[in-house]
Amino acid sequence: MGTSIELTVSGVSLAYAKNNMGHDFGYLFQSQDLARRPCDGIDYDYYAAHPEEEGELAESELSFVRPLSSVVPRLQILGHSLATACRMAVN
Repeated sequence: MGTSIELTVSGVSLAYAKNNMGHDFGYLFQSQDLARRPCDGIDYDYYAAHPEEEGELAESELSFVRPLSSVVPRLQILGHSLATACRMAVN
């Protein structure tokens, strides 16, 4: 099974790591961005049959979620731009 971490934008995976920390994108998020999201790797039938495990389910569903419109200014402060990303994509 393993643990995976993924950075997605509008359903497009930009970075993925499994069974290791991968790249740390923590600088893009703040504590209030933490929210529960359904996950393909969770057996929801198990949790339906074991409601006493709700705390474990809640922890497993935690994700950092932030609208792209609020991430762009943070990226710009860090020196990233759409123009730079386009140049990198062409090379």
